Amino acid sequence: LALSTGRILRIDLDTPEDIDGSSPYDGDHGGLIDSRCHADLHILDIDLPKKSSEIGVIRRMFLDPSASHLIITTTLGENYYLHTQSRQPKPLSRLKGVPIESVAWNPSLPTASTREILLGTTDGQIWEAYIEPSTEFYRREERYAQAIYKTPEASPVTGIWAEIIPTKPEFRRVLIATHGKLLCFSGRTGRYGREGGSLVYADLFQREAPVTHE
Repeated sequence: LALSTGRILRIDLDTPEDIDGSSPYDGDHGGLIDSRCHADLHILDIDLPKKSSEIGVIRRMFLDPSASHLIITTTLGENYYLHTQSRQPKPLSRLKGVPIESVAWNPSLPTASTREILLGTTDGQIWEAYIEPSTEFYRREERYAQAIYKTPEASPVTGIWAEIIPTKPEFRRVLIATHGKLLCFSGRTGRYGREGGSLVYADLFQREAPVTHE
């Protein structure tokens, strides 16, 4: 849950009395805010790496169906990743400035990493990314992140969804929603080498022409 103040509240509905609150820099408190208890609610504040005056306020958040992965975007084009086992959002440096508008999570619903996911942007691009949490300070969270497709007329990608075709596990179906159009891609994906070492969806977008519904 994102508040207008910039705080993120992480609530486990199995124990709703415990709330993790992730908050950007709070000028009223001089920076970092300590853990504290209010009544029966335990609120833990975790700061984003920079002040909201530098990175903007939270614009969108995208949570995967397993509730393991959260992508946070700001009004100034900064993107962050927060894993369910972490209390520190990490900057996605390879996606800096990418205006994420929608996310197609991996159909397998992995929890340790996102594996390959698709990101739709406000300028009509589709990016493929693989995000894996790391405890190493200098290691990027993204194994890779690359633009692989652009919608006709660069129309904003308002929604994107991917699924595995049950009878053909090497095949995927991808639906892309733009203003006034629905694009449907279906075909074989590519993978070469180790998992997370190469793009999966790029071959699909290069080989297949979409079925377009207006």
